[in-house]
Amino acid sequence: MSNYDPDQANGTLVAATVTTVNLAAGTETAIKSLRVINRNGAAEIWWTFEDSSGTLTATAPTVAKADTYFLPAAVSVDVVELPAPMKNIQVKLISSGTPTYTVIGDRF
Repeated sequence: MSNYDPDQANGTLVAATVTTVNLAAGTETAIKSLRVINRNGAAEIWWTFEDSSGTLTATAPTVAKADTYFLPAAVSVDVVELPAPMKNIQVKLISSGTPTYTVIGDRF
């Protein structure tokens, strides 16, 4: 894919602590979908996102809270198409354990 240029962040969650990932598209592009990956399946991941310009608002996730996205304690991925292309996104993740994650903002 010639125009594929994702914004990406990787890490390991700290149990019961919200981790914030900031994604920013370039000046000529926008993020059109999000992928959140539970890379090792060590524990579940609960997550939310918001457009950091204030168009969308999301509260910080808590473990087992309704209205959050959920990845089980298994190697898994969520793919969410955004309602509109966005320049800046904050993804907030939490877990009861310490799974490794990847967050990708796709611009294609």
